[in-house]
Amino acid sequence: VTLLGEIFKNAGRRTHVVGNIGTPYSGAVAGMKPGTGNAVADYDYYFQTFGAPETLMEREANPEKQLLDLKAAGGKIPDIFMAVGTDDMLRDLNRVLRDFFVSENVPVVYYESPGIHDWKFWNEYLEPSIRWALEL
Repeated sequence: VTLLGEIFKNAGRRTHVVGNIGTPYSGAVAGMKPGTGNAVADYDYYFQTFGAPETLMEREANPEKQLLDLKAAGGKIPDIFMAVGTDDMLRDLNRVLRDFFVSENVPVVYYESPGIHDWKFWNEYLEPSIRWALEL
């Protein structure tokens, strides 16, 4: 079960994504083979966390697929809150995901500010994301 999967299953209420939880799975990850990796992790990590990287594009672990499946099923699409550090290793992937959501007419609140992929950064956005989520 993925966080975005839970978000879309509970789409009847406003929800949020904080930090770098939602990232698109690029062809680089999907094309990984044993013994290879990228700046984020290696094949073994992706395999243990998400399953076989070569199947990510077609599985629910892919937030783009989750959104398209939800739309095809006529489900309610939630608003999305995203925050990412300007020095986060996943910043560019978050931008791609944000742009995908925008292209699919998903309401997105998106913040970038100084920080990296850590709790020091995420703590800065916990209260704003909760306040945002409560603005029903």
